[in-house]
Amino acid sequence: MRAGGTALHEKWGTFRSSKIVRSYAKFSILRFRIEVQLHARFLRKHQINEAYDFPKLATILPRRHIFFAALDDNKLRQHLQRSSLPHKTKTAILRSVAESRKSLWSTLRLLRRKWHFVNVRRLLVPLPDMNQIVVAALNQWATQWQKPSSLPGMDKTKEGEPK
Repeated sequence: MRAGGTALHEKWGTFRSSKIVRSYAKFSILRFRIEVQLHARFLRKHQINEAYDFPKLATILPRRHIFFAALDDNKLRQHLQRSSLPHKTKTAILRSVAESRKSLWSTLRLLRRKWHFVNVRRLLVPLPDMNQIVVAALNQWATQWQKPSSLPGMDKTKEGEPK
């Protein structure tokens, strides 16, 4: 996805993509905020046709769309040792990765674009604590989207009309 923004505000995706992700510092609450904006194409692909289908997002978003990880230096070194690249190139890769450590996204983009790494995700190690927080928050959020028949006072009579 395309990135834009400043050090305190990042954006991935465009109005034409299936999703947009924004991350920014929200000073009024002294927190860092991440927003995911899902477009109709994404929702249709995952068969989310109405608000009552939103609980599906609690299983769809973690891991593939919301995933906290860090670059594993050991995995990167092992990958470079197995490669047939010249020693000078391997050293240059390690040096450029060390210089771009401020942002995982920019480091992975550097590995993909400049050094032509194909699968940079294999170099990542998950951050389980952060990912568990995301899963718990999504599961809690999903509970508010109940089907109308499961809401109190919405029992149906024989004719299908509410009581």
